[in-house]
This record gives sequence, C-alpha cells and structure tokens, in this order.
Amino acid sequence: LNVPTFTVFVTTPEDNPVSFTISSQFKFGHEAFYYEGVAMPGQVTSFYFNRSFALLTTTDRGKSIIVKAQGDHKLVVYGANEALYTTDAFLALPPVRTVSGTYKYITAMATPWDRYDSFIEIVAFENNTTLSITPNIDTTIGSTFTAAGTTTQITLHKYQSLLMRQKGD
Repeated sequence: LNVPTFTVFVTTPEDNPVSFTISSQFKFGHEAFYYEGVAMPGQVTSFYFNRSFALLTTTDRGKSIIVKAQGDHKLVVYGANEALYTTDAFLALPPVRTVSGTYKYITAMATPWDRYDSFIEIVAFENNTTLSITPNIDTTIGSTFTAAGTTTQITLHKYQSLLMRQKGD
C-alpha cells in the first residue's frame, strides 16, 4: 500500500473563530503530534501526516489523531490521502451520546459490481468502550471475518481505534 502522506483538513461552520487542538495520543516510531490552533470562518487549515500515522490495517489499535474544539464550538474535520490513482477521503463524525447508547451508521452499500473495500474507523473516547457490531454484509472486524447478521463485541480503551473493512462503497 503506497500512502506517502495524508491530509487532515479543519474548518468551522460558525461565524466566529474556534480554538482547537489536534494531536496523536501515541507515538508512532519516534513521532508524535500536537498543535493548538484557531479555525477561522470560511478558511481551511491543512495538516500533513506521513504514513506512520495512517491506519493501514484492520488490526491496528493504537493509532488515532484527535481533533478537539474548545468549549461547545463546532468544527468540520475531513481528510484525504495523496496516493496516486485513488479517491480515498473521509469525513470525521463527532462522538454523539444518546440515552440508549445505541448508534447506527451506514458505512457501505454492497452492489454486484463492487470490487473495492470500504472502511470505517471508530475511535473510543472513554476506557472500556464496548462495541456490539452486527454487519448487514460480510465484514472484517479487527482481524476477524464476521458474517452478515452475526454480532461481534469489541472493547476499546481511550483513544484506541478499530478499523472495519467490507465490500461496498
């Protein structure tokens, strides 16, 4: 997999500047990252990361890049890799608390002509975060193949990540 760098973009939908931090919580080799900045309305700030920060396999757990707005302010975080001949990009969805603790996301839709995998990454923001995942189509969760309709439970600790892979777009 040739991923020379990927870029994380930060902006705000608010009318006023928003202070934020972006950091990696773990060292990758000898690298770590921390930045304090201000997202300006109508402007985008770019952060470039080399492949040591990229989540490249479904068995990686300790890689995460955390972007936090100060206070109750809003940020928009998205990114893309710079590998040739790809359109790989992501939109970061903020953590959301619900009364039931249940979240539902559609991460991929299978079609007969799918040849490529789709990925979703989940980052835990608390210790002992238990995920119950029931895919609608065959999926790789961590290093485990999970058949459609089968529930798998995974426990993550603060800032650990889980990458899931499945056919779809």
